Parts: sequence; C-alpha cells; structure tokens
Amino acid sequence: MAEALKDQTVLVVGRGGGLARAIVLGALDGGARVVAAGREPDALAAAYGGETMVSAERVDLTDEGSIARLGERLGTVDVAAAVMFALTDTFLTGQTLHVDGGEPLT
Repeated sequence: MAEALKDQTVLVVGRGGGLARAIVLGALDGGARVVAAGREPDALAAAYGGETMVSAERVDLTDEGSIARLGERLGTVDVAAAVMFALTDTFLTGQTLHVDGGEPLT
C-alpha cells in the first residue's frame, strides 16, 4: 500500500491498540497523516509517541458537541474509521439489537 494515501488525512477513532492501532499503522504505511482520536488523547499520544505523522485528539462519540468540536478542529478529513465495540445493553442503547433479525444480543 506504499503511498496509496499520500497527502491524505486519515481519522481513526478508537484506542491505541488492537484494530485501531493496525489501521493507524496501515495508514502510515500508505503515506497518510493520521489523527488518532478517542476519549483519552494522552494515552493515544503515548501509544503513538514515536510516530511524527500521528497526532492525538479528544472525542467522545456519544456526545454530539464533542464530535462537532473535533470537526471544527480538524477541518477536512479524507478517510475516517471508527473502531469500537457494539453497545448491546438495552439500558445503554435504548433498543434491543439483533444479529440478522435473529436472536437478540445480550
């Protein structure tokens, strides 16, 4: 993927490990500038401390104001990826989630 994302900004929302980290590192390999965003920007900055093409930002995807502020700070983003687990608790989501219309997730 060398240079496939050259001169593009990639936003990755998630933690600094696992799938989010793989996406960040893949985007870097592709030549992108990466914004790693999440609820703990200090932890993200530490996770990507040696990467000069990665910046860390704070965002809470459950808060529309937080999302709007991130958008104002970043301006144009070429690619965005959000890495998170599905909230399956009816108390949290207000709905029961089903897999392909089948059994509810609990």
